[in-house]
Amino acid sequence: MKRYVYTIAVIAAAAAPQLAAQTADPVKIGLVLSKTGPFAEPGTAAANGAQLAVEMAGRKVAGRPIEVIWLDDANPQSSQQNFTKLVEEDRVAAVLGGSNSASSLAMAAVARRVKVPLIVVAGAAREITGKECNRYTFRTQLTVPVGVRAIAPLAAEKGKKWYFLSANYALGQDTYSSARAELQKVGGQEAGQDLVPIGTSDFSSYILKIRQAKPDVVIAGMGGNDLNNLLKQWAEYGLRDKMAVASPVITDTAMWAVGSEVATGIYAKQWHYSDPGNSSAEKSFVQTWRAKHGKPPAIEAWQGWMSARMVLAAIEQARSTNGAAIVKALETVKDTSDRNPAYYRAWDHQLIHPLVVVRGGSAAGEDKFDMLQIVRKVPETSSELDAMYGSPAEVGCSLGEL
Repeated sequence: MKRYVYTIAVIAAAAAPQLAAQTADPVKIGLVLSKTGPFAEPGTAAANGAQLAVEMAGRKVAGRPIEVIWLDDANPQSSQQNFTKLVEEDRVAAVLGGSNSASSLAMAAVARRVKVPLIVVAGAAREITGKECNRYTFRTQLTVPVGVRAIAPLAAEKGKKWYFLSANYALGQDTYSSARAELQKVGGQEAGQDLVPIGTSDFSSYILKIRQAKPDVVIAGMGGNDLNNLLKQWAEYGLRDKMAVASPVITDTAMWAVGSEVATGIYAKQWHYSDPGNSSAEKSFVQTWRAKHGKPPAIEAWQGWMSARMVLAAIEQARSTNGAAIVKALETVKDTSDRNPAYYRAWDHQLIHPLVVVRGGSAAGEDKFDMLQIVRKVPETSSELDAMYGSPAEVGCSLGEL
């Protein structure tokens, strides 16, 4: 299948006379990302990243101005309602959303029904581009199985006795099943397993159980404030340097919130702002973000920026705001402008992009924000990139028709 290469510069400069001639009305892009609750900080970072992509594109696409409308992702029900409002009342061309897997799955069902593209920014559960995939849903966030495969070798080096502590929703459950499978491959031992409610503030009872079980590694399947609270109490109990914590996903905002004296763990990320291997477009994004916000962009900001960037490229290519036309373009747009290729895989709509495995620790050098140190890049060669994200048989996606 032929793929098209678009960069920020092309998006900003290219014109689409046919589309522009039809109407001077703005192209509306919807955001359903958390403004409140445990995912408010990463949700805000993602929203700001998306809006920066629009600014870097000159606030125009296909010769038309761009309008961004941001509604809250407070919970799965409200995310569905806000997605529907953006489509029916605001007539958006596409929606970027999902501050967690539960809300992402809820909105994906609406996207299929109303036939408007959804770009999942931060939902990591495999189902989104797996058994629950659909033609109108794309995902920028890495999947839990991919993240687990990336961290498993380093976790196994710490020891093969693992305890599983996961938030009781899609991401946590997927983390448990994926990491347990990796543990079995290396002949390891399961020390225990607990599912905790979202929004847990007190982990003391779980930590006492873990301390008694004496695992080598604790696999934590949670995000947002849940992970922050766990790491803070982990340090309070004096376990920071005694037992390793590992998770298939991490947010920079989580590390910044807990501080360098608490930051710890082994994690997988699609991108890190200080990675010397970042593409020229990503380096420009970092520079622009720093100038605007006075600090480096978190991974959530990059996810929002990348999601918006790809949608704008698709609209530019399609020369249309029709949902089906944008979907077809998103299935073919590919950024190969530099060393980090980025594209949505046509058969499951997962963003394909290299990963980095990072370790939490004290801030490096003069950069007080750099609390995640890159340990390795995954995969080692670009030829292994597609396989790392799983085969059709492993992923289990059947997209269906438009």
